[in-house]
Amino acid sequence: MQTTDLSTETLNGLYRFATLLFGRRESATEAILSALRQCGTQLEQIRREKHSLAFLVRTLRDLRIKMVEEPSTTPLEPTEALAAAFSQLVEPGRTALALLYADLFPFAEIASLLHISVDEVAEALDGARHALAAKWNPGEPTPPISQP
Repeated sequence: MQTTDLSTETLNGLYRFATLLFGRRESATEAILSALRQCGTQLEQIRREKHSLAFLVRTLRDLRIKMVEEPSTTPLEPTEALAAAFSQLVEPGRTALALLYADLFPFAEIASLLHISVDEVAEALDGARHALAAKWNPGEPTPPISQP
């Protein structure tokens, strides 16, 4: 059976997604390695790159949902501070917005991955964007997101 390797572009997107989900680069790296270990031989049996990616995204999301938050006391650089604020968003908005920003899946596929309707994805994205804007730029309006 021939398997499909994940492209560099896909792996970069997966890393961006994990960084937004987990809030720190080190946590994202650990989570991806853990997800790869968990998925192990199952990934070898998946032939299409998008299916492998979806499997890893679901595994990373499950790991993030189960994760116990530990407050960080170390100062963060601006990009890590944004990722840390992003990681505090509630589900399903956090995952939907991370997938959208990492450009891993089209809008309709995000709904399918999260097992919610397209309208629920739109609501989750809107709520997550407003919550992130309130944390990052208090008092500034958030422009609407256009639905493809």
